[in-house]
Amino acid sequence: MLTSYLVANAVILPASNWFARRFGRENFLLFCVIVFTVASFFCGAAPSLSIILLARVLQGASGGALQPLSQSILLESFPVKQRSQAMAACRSRILRGNKNRAPQQCTWATRWDPRTAAGAPWA
Repeated sequence: MLTSYLVANAVILPASNWFARRFGRENFLLFCVIVFTVASFFCGAAPSLSIILLARVLQGASGGALQPLSQSILLESFPVKQRSQAMAACRSRILRGNKNRAPQQCTWATRWDPRTAAGAPWA
């Protein structure tokens, strides 16, 4: 399952710039967030391995574009002198969020919860 996610992620990374220029950054970002959320739901509700693999490919393809898109939108939103502060604030929040969520991710295998099984952002 991890390999399918990583391959789809690696394929979409170089193409994300082309998609962003073709459809617009904000539109493509919104599309990727929606596809990633729907794919996450299907990962949690999948009745078979083939559906999980398909959902993981969709997660990798949509999630792979989120990082470069969010960085480009962040850099475009701030003047040159404030970009480093904006990037630092964004990165520190991401690192803090991952650190605070680690106990939830470690206990997922022993305590099934639909919110954490789907990888929902509110879990």
